[in-house]
Amino acid sequence: MAKSIVQVLKTMASEGRTVVCTIHQPSSPVFQLFDSLLLMADGRVAFMGPIGEAKDFFSSQGLVCPKTYNPSDYYLRELGNMRLLSRMECKYSQFWI
Repeated sequence: MAKSIVQVLKTMASEGRTVVCTIHQPSSPVFQLFDSLLLMADGRVAFMGPIGEAKDFFSSQGLVCPKTYNPSDYYLRELGNMRLLSRMECKYSQFWI
């Protein structure tokens, strides 16, 4: 059901409408439907950009998502690590409010 709803939203966006969607722990197929990703942790922006860049970003932080994991589950779990957040805060301070 979530996948079909996101597909409708994606169609609306392709027709020129602005679509903002918030979703917690989408399945892998649903996650891959999104073009852009905004990940927040502790009330702050931790990653913002094209969904395809999330993998490279997390890899650059030493966090390689295993092939058998749902990427959204992995990213959210890792964002719960406070040491990671403090390291990311230094690297992405322009996004931290």
